[in-house]
Amino acid sequence: MKFETESKGWIELDVTVKEGEIRTFTFYDLTRFLQDAEYELATINGFFHIENLILVHSITQENIENALASISNKL
Repeated sequence: MKFETESKGWIELDVTVKEGEIRTFTFYDLTRFLQDAEYELATINGFFHIENLILVHSITQENIENALASISNKL
């Protein structure tokens, strides 16, 4: 399962933040993000928007945890 997620290049996760609030974050690696953004811009809407988008080098548990730890004081 871990390899599939990393190969897919993105994952959407519900994360519990302060005081039990749950927020959904979408994590993308840069390659998949550029592919999806280019497709959306060219064919769908002319824009690309995902709320709470976080770009990481690759979709690994370590990268996701590090990104969340880095922004935890802003949540």
